[in-house]
Amino acid sequence: MSASTAPEAVPLTVPGLREAGAALFAAGYTAAGLVQFLGVAGTDIPYSATDLVRYEHRLAAVPGPVATLAAVLCLGWTRPADEMAAAIGAHALEALISAEALVEETGAIRAAVRLLPHGEILVASDRRPESGRGAGPLHVTGINAPASLLAFLSVREPGARVLDLGTGNGIQALLAASHASSVVATDVNPRALAFAGFNAAINGIGNIEFRQGSWFEPVAGERFDLVVSNPPYVISPENNVVYRDSGGEPGALCGQLVHDATGHLTPGGFATFLVSWPLYAGLDEQWWTLPASWLGPDAAAWVLMMGRDDPLTHAAQWNIPHAKGQWPDGVREYRDAVQNWVRYLADRHIEAVAYGAVIQQRRDGAGRMLRADTAGSGAGSADGHIRRVFAASDVLGADPESTVASRRCTIPADARIDGTLVPGEAGWTQGAAQLRLVEGIAIPADLDPVMTEIVLAATGGLTVDAAAAAVAERLGLDPVAAEHLRGSARHMMAELVGRGLLGLDGP
Repeated sequence: MSASTAPEAVPLTVPGLREAGAALFAAGYTAAGLVQFLGVAGTDIPYSATDLVRYEHRLAAVPGPVATLAAVLCLGWTRPADEMAAAIGAHALEALISAEALVEETGAIRAAVRLLPHGEILVASDRRPESGRGAGPLHVTGINAPASLLAFLSVREPGARVLDLGTGNGIQALLAASHASSVVATDVNPRALAFAGFNAAINGIGNIEFRQGSWFEPVAGERFDLVVSNPPYVISPENNVVYRDSGGEPGALCGQLVHDATGHLTPGGFATFLVSWPLYAGLDEQWWTLPASWLGPDAAAWVLMMGRDDPLTHAAQWNIPHAKGQWPDGVREYRDAVQNWVRYLADRHIEAVAYGAVIQQRRDGAGRMLRADTAGSGAGSADGHIRRVFAASDVLGADPESTVASRRCTIPADARIDGTLVPGEAGWTQGAAQLRLVEGIAIPADLDPVMTEIVLAATGGLTVDAAAAAVAERLGLDPVAAEHLRGSARHMMAELVGRGLLGLDGP
């Protein structure tokens, strides 16, 4: 699909932006306020024609500063200049106009960029493509699901030196700046660096250094405690949309970045990459084979597959932002692009496209460690969960089942067991249960009633073997069955510890 020319608006970093940002928050332009005001379920705000009609009615019903700011900065509508000045003050309005984030035309104000609150910060990006235009090749996206996922999967270390590789609008660098001593943010796209610099300024963040260049080139020879990246991982036949297309052979860019990352980590440092890779026939049971091949010799890694799409779904969803959307030419162009992508994947015998993350830790001389799980995104922060999983790999060693046999298990504060009760002739009995985390990556474990009982015993003071023996005795098992249960208990408890769902007490 051919892309339109890049949007012209590029915000400038000018004096007064920090004060302008403070004025926006003081006026009530916050993430919670915006979500409530527009009546949406989250910060991923829908923009269909019917949604816009609904927003128009909601804003008209409750006029005031938030309505004015939402109309201009979020929805891209115009408002009188005096109304904007009343909302945030003349000085803040002047700073945003000087930065070319806002444009004044014949007494009215319109936004040249999209500026949204995200948690405690403000993030500017390109406006959503207008109908009939499509996103340009240097388009700078806003906060989206992958950006939120990367933030969730990032390890936070106070005083760390952080690298945000391919910073885009700068969201990862902005979040890291709150706990890091210094942050380096790189991008090959000069428009992205302009947006990221503007976002740092409007949030009053001064410990980020922005460098232009391709991937690790701007930081050659440097090491960091944390590297994060949401690269253009999309497998496609195109190479003209900077934030989307990976170029080259499917998965090659992700593989190169993951492989090179350990060379830029300090010992013990972490790197988190969002990645995508092709799935070929016969690899469903070993879907991690390709990501595992990317790892360097000193890397311990956790590979997460968080979704997979068939070729048609993959092609259709990634071309929507670049469709012109007008009948008949836009629809014909979109259809041709989807067909081209599907053909590209078929020619390479790709049966599905997997999405997920590779989380690495540098371990000089400790050998490689690999864990692979299918997972959901989870909730809260995954920091503690990630640390538990990597620590567990050290404790479990080469023979996890023997390691847990004589150990008691501990319960993370964020662990929960959700159970079911099943009616029977004698009343209610314990049914299936699930061990999960309320804060962390979603990799729950399903437990049958017997294994639930063993988990409760092994986290209640007994060793794993003792817990299995106690349950076997209660059930009246013969020696052969009891031995089988002990083996199953060791296997299960080692897996639960390896997933970070449980911990291990001291030797």
